[in-house]
Amino acid sequence: MSEDRRVIHYEPIPAKTLLMQIKNLSELMVNLAYCSIFFGDKDVTSEINRLEEKIDYLKSILIMHAALATRDRKDAERLVSILDFMIAVDKISDAAGDIAVLAENGISIDIGLKDFFLNTSTTLVYSLRVTAESIFANKRIDEIYGMIKEIFDVIAIRRNSEYILSPSKEIRVQPGDVLFIMGLAENIKTLLEKEGKAYPARGIRGVEEGLVDLLLNIKDISELMVDLGYSALFTHSRELAKELVSIEETIDRLTHEFKILTMKSRELSDMEKIGMIEIADACEAMGDAAMDMTFGLRKGLEPHPLIDEVLESTDERIALIRVNEKMMDKNIRELGLDKYGIEILAMKRGEEWLVVPPSTGLILKKGDILLIRYYSEAEEHVSRIVSEEEREEIRRDIQELEKEKINQD
Repeated sequence: MSEDRRVIHYEPIPAKTLLMQIKNLSELMVNLAYCSIFFGDKDVTSEINRLEEKIDYLKSILIMHAALATRDRKDAERLVSILDFMIAVDKISDAAGDIAVLAENGISIDIGLKDFFLNTSTTLVYSLRVTAESIFANKRIDEIYGMIKEIFDVIAIRRNSEYILSPSKEIRVQPGDVLFIMGLAENIKTLLEKEGKAYPARGIRGVEEGLVDLLLNIKDISELMVDLGYSALFTHSRELAKELVSIEETIDRLTHEFKILTMKSRELSDMEKIGMIEIADACEAMGDAAMDMTFGLRKGLEPHPLIDEVLESTDERIALIRVNEKMMDKNIRELGLDKYGIEILAMKRGEEWLVVPPSTGLILKKGDILLIRYYSEAEEHVSRIVSEEEREEIRRDIQELEKEKINQD
């Protein structure tokens, strides 16, 4: 039975499983949505629609689960964070669906965005068709990871007309498969070089580069906001939650500026202008959803501990690292974490959170705590830096300090 015809009945699925699936599916939707518009891939939109229906179904089950689990006022207060989390992630998936609709309606932006992004430091999704001569043909995904020795994620495989979503590492890639690969641009370039493919120099056809730089900035800020939303819940930090409010003002201003510049452009077609503005609007909606995610926290409600478990276990994860003696007196770039797809979102020094500290110039001190985001494939490397037990201890210590602040207020 198709998802849209399924009669919804309560299923005793653990809340953690529901939240993990909703978050993973939403992130997959966002990445595939960007791929659909940058590659003009209409076929992927049907999969995005299916994912959106799945998320709506899981959301309904989770709401029933929350209703049954509420026994008293304290339960109700703690469940606010779960419901805010779920609703925000659902909004993010809706925004991804809006991007995919563009490709479905034949709106493409044929100005070289994909090649432009490939020459930046952003995270992107790239589609790669595997030929019979490819070094990846007939290899398992984990073997490909070993060959490249860079962190990236095969988020989907298109095999004929079917999609394999979130494929396991044991799946063997076949000639004719299209791999949807997510990772830092420099890691994807390494993969292309191994495949013997040249990538074009940074350049945009028929449009001012500054306009695309602005769109990239809006996209990156929206993704940062989502990461900080998760991070605020993970650390119970109202400071990080409040930081989202000021960032939201920035993305609103940039989006307004971008729309004006786009409409004034003489190089873009009307359809391309619509596409560019819709992408910016979707990015802004994702940022707004991230801010909504932390509403209860900003109002003094403690997040449910289940959220901690979810954020430590999903495909994209959040963790805390305390700077040790090997890291001392180095700047962030010298740590080389980006090679493993590990992104530093913020740093806590004493009582202060520094959001997105500069990659150069900031010298690390003993006791600094780094808030990181990484793919599950990098778990082994993260564990070599700091054990899971130590990460848990750091998280508990920070949450306890944040709780004391709330009580003092």
